[in-house]
Amino acid sequence: MTPDVGRRFVDAIATRNWSALQALFAPEACFRALVPSRHPFREHHGPEAAVRQIEKWFRDGDVHELLESEVAQVQDRVRVRYLIRNHEPAGWHLVEQQAYITVGPDGVTACDLICSGFRPTDPPQQD
Repeated sequence: MTPDVGRRFVDAIATRNWSALQALFAPEACFRALVPSRHPFREHHGPEAAVRQIEKWFRDGDVHELLESEVAQVQDRVRVRYLIRNHEPAGWHLVEQQAYITVGPDGVTACDLICSGFRPTDPPQQD
């Protein structure tokens, strides 16, 4: 396993390339997420359901900008972290997510993600 899967994971989210993200997941993939909400735990099985959840978080933004990212090997898992600035009808937000990914022969078999939530922020500075 290499961190390359993690870089492709971040790139797919940064570019909102949902088909590329889905292609990273193995057919038996389990996606679990902890998010700040009334019902904080999400669990989905299979590539389509996993990506549908991630897409749901980011689909309403008309601006979607990757500000930071990091990918690292943690023994048998890959850790990815990314910070995204997103503009939606309700305003500007920052969202940080960190995930631990297990990769098998057919792709990502497990993805455990924690999310900061969409935190309101000021618009970016105009240069």
